[in-house]
Amino acid sequence: MLIVLLDANAIIGFHELGAWGQIIKQHEVYIPSIVLRNEAFFYRTVDGRRHPIDLLLSVGKSITELECTPDEIEDFALRYSHSFLPEIHKGEQEALEKRKGFLFCTCDGAALKVLGFMGLSERAISFETILKKTGLTKSLAHKHTQVFFEEHVKIGQRLRIEHFGK
Repeated sequence: MLIVLLDANAIIGFHELGAWGQIIKQHEVYIPSIVLRNEAFFYRTVDGRRHPIDLLLSVGKSITELECTPDEIEDFALRYSHSFLPEIHKGEQEALEKRKGFLFCTCDGAALKVLGFMGLSERAISFETILKKTGLTKSLAHKHTQVFFEEHVKIGQRLRIEHFGK
């Protein structure tokens, strides 16, 4: 069992692949409040139809909501304003601030670069790896692959070295 903190794009991706039920059954799932309440509302099936996602019904049952205070979000913004902050959403900021004790999963390149820049890639997990650890194999879009994950984390790590020299 994994203890994961999921970003909106990972939640939507798991729904699109029909894997959400297995993910919440096999793993301990945490979702940032901003993602839960403001970002992950629907997914599209291959035929283009929209399907609602109602995560609030599962809070306290199969998922746990994590919330930052406004001060914590502002603190995070001040610490990383020089890097990628304009590129990452508030839900990702909240997840990155609350990352301790969880494996953070996002399919957003900017958020993965921030993880690399922060030196926290060991606290992250790729979408593909979660699927594999759930016993599922699916054909994946590039943004859901381990390769995408590693590419973007490495960019952040390289920028950290260029910025701080270590």
